Amino acid sequence: QPAKGKPPAKTVDWEGTPIVLEALRARLDDAAPAVRIAAAGAVAEIDDQASKTVLRAKFTAEPDADAHAAFAKALGGLRDREALSVLAAAVRDSNGPAVVREAALQAVEAIGGDEATDLLVAVLDDPSLSDDRRKGVVAALGRFQADAAVSALVKTLDNPAASVREAAVGALASVLGAQRLSRSEPAVTAVRAKIDDADLAVRKKVVEALGTLGDPASTATLIAAAQRDDLRIEATDALTVTPVKEAIPVYLEALALKTPTL
Repeated sequence: QPAKGKPPAKTVDWEGTPIVLEALRARLDDAAPAVRIAAAGAVAEIDDQASKTVLRAKFTAEPDADAHAAFAKALGGLRDREALSVLAAAVRDSNGPAVVREAALQAVEAIGGDEATDLLVAVLDDPSLSDDRRKGVVAALGRFQADAAVSALVKTLDNPAASVREAAVGALASVLGAQRLSRSEPAVTAVRAKIDDADLAVRKKVVEALGTLGDPASTATLIAAAQRDDLRIEATDALTVTPVKEAIPVYLEALALKTPTL
């Protein structure tokens, strides 16, 4: 149903195009932050590649947090690879406004590619990164589904913060799930080992990840988890994703559980 989709982009220049572009670019320097924000969104919306250099400079110098974030989003929207280093620096900046750090992370993710992956892996190694920011970087690497992120994510499984470990399990499930034919068995083993993590949320995330991956070597681990009070429902559910005959006793036991999902 074309009517429900976005209208086609307007890509044909007309005699007023240069005037409009010049006016938009000039507003990137407007005295009012709200106007600068609107201008940044506009140049990204029309894919004005010629604005990238100006946006880069404005991003590093912008004093207003919301406008700073808007410039980051615009750089991401324009897929400006030359901006990756300054965006990564903003993600790292523990003293920067949260809105700017979040927008910078989203921009790096929007730009994507091997260089963006490498930058986020480097950011992940920064000891000054807060737990919340590290969790966001981990999640972004999971969405990248890049093989280059696997070793860094495996290392993050041992992070002191439970929320970061949980995010690492989810990210690895995403990356390993995309690999399929060339899946890193050491990484799957590392995820499986976290089923005895000290934190319940992490343990449940591991069970979910193993079920999603459908890894035959994890069947025994899931069957054993289905006998544990803390993981019985989650492990049984995970075993139903890719049914195996070895789990038939677990399925039969589940019939007696008063759990609608099972």
